[in-house]
Amino acid sequence: AVSTFAQHTRKLKTGSLIPTGQNARYNIEIETGDREHAGTDATITIRITGTKGRTDYVKLDKWFHNDFERGRKDSYEIEAFDVGDIQVIEFHSDQGGYWSGDPDWFVNRVSIISSSQDRE
Repeated sequence: AVSTFAQHTRKLKTGSLIPTGQNARYNIEIETGDREHAGTDATITIRITGTKGRTDYVKLDKWFHNDFERGRKDSYEIEAFDVGDIQVIEFHSDQGGYWSGDPDWFVNRVSIISSSQDRE
């Protein structure tokens, strides 16, 4: 019963059931460019694709933190399916936020380190 509850809770959190041994931790660092209107207040999600498959979209957000502001680096740690060697990363924006009149976002640099690879 405890295992079933844990799996159900995990499904609510991640959106899918992935056996524990098939997960990896990803340390993601995103640098927003330092130019006018580079930042965004939109909700941003990421999906990582690699040699063994791809993750679900995962929301990048820190509570009580203004993410993705001009000229700043934001770091996130997520747990998701182990994709193997990373080949593609996708960002999705809901085009919203408080100042949704200008939802564009200029990404200067992205770094992802996987616990299963231990390299960028």
